[in-house]
Amino acid sequence: MLKFEWDQHWELLMNRQAFSNLRTQWVHADGQLHSYVISGKPLFDSAGNFAGYRGIGTDITKEVRAQEEFIAAKEEAERANRGKSEFLANMSHELRTPLNAVIGFSEVMEHELFGELGDRRYREYVGYMKNSGLHLLGIINSILDLSKIEAGKLTLYEEEINLAEVISYCFQLVVAKQEEKRIELDLQLSGDLPNLWADERLVRQILLNIGSNARKFTGNGGKVTVTTRMGDHAGHEITISDNGIGMSNADLQAALTPFGQVDSSLSRRYEGTGLGLPLSNSFIKLHGGQLEIESAPDSGTNVTVKFPAERVLKPQDPRLGMRLGEKREGV
Repeated sequence: MLKFEWDQHWELLMNRQAFSNLRTQWVHADGQLHSYVISGKPLFDSAGNFAGYRGIGTDITKEVRAQEEFIAAKEEAERANRGKSEFLANMSHELRTPLNAVIGFSEVMEHELFGELGDRRYREYVGYMKNSGLHLLGIINSILDLSKIEAGKLTLYEEEINLAEVISYCFQLVVAKQEEKRIELDLQLSGDLPNLWADERLVRQILLNIGSNARKFTGNGGKVTVTTRMGDHAGHEITISDNGIGMSNADLQAALTPFGQVDSSLSRRYEGTGLGLPLSNSFIKLHGGQLEIESAPDSGTNVTVKFPAERVLKPQDPRLGMRLGEKREGV
């Protein structure tokens, strides 16, 4: 609610000074509270004696009420969003406990630790159980990360990481999941790439999310290329390029929205939660970096992950060799 600044106004009146756009409220005869903005200037007679004020007042009651309603709606939306994030976080924790049991026991059965299962179909079904559990666990973990980001509670566990090794590991996993696709993977990693100060789990998730998208939306016989370089401002840049279906600007905006799906007849043939790119974008921002995407329909997609210069470890850097969670003076 707007408040009239009486002290300021009274001082101006006593000093016979002009005032402009001061706001006040008073109750009309009908009992309704109205808001006004008033301006005035002093008048003096020919002898220089103060003769009063001439001014104007504008009723801004509708604007004030609209502003108050907007603020109330915004606060309610923020409360609902916090409630949603807390609910997702709690449910994710609750769901992960039984899922870990399902995955663990299915692995025991898959390896037949207590004897043969019998019919080969049982082994096939156990494999489906484990893979479905792992898939669902991955979705739950993504939702949990998203809820933490929205609540501002996702913490970076920073350490020295060998970026070349992390990239190689992640894209070996991407290639391993090609199934029936024949996609060429071309890793062009700089040989003198310095190590990085970052959260390795989140860096891996960034690369796996982007790499999985590149694989998923690239057809048989396609190609995915990964290149690294030192950026213009001495930061790390990783570019993942594919010659797949590509995206329009509208598709790109949808893909960067949590749970958004690219509106494409080809993309709809594939499963997905729509969390990969939004999470990757949030993870790199937590590191002070940025995600840049260039794409066009039927022309493929280039995604560049940019880490800032302060995360590149140089010789004699005090963070070199630090263990996860360790702190040193001045770091």
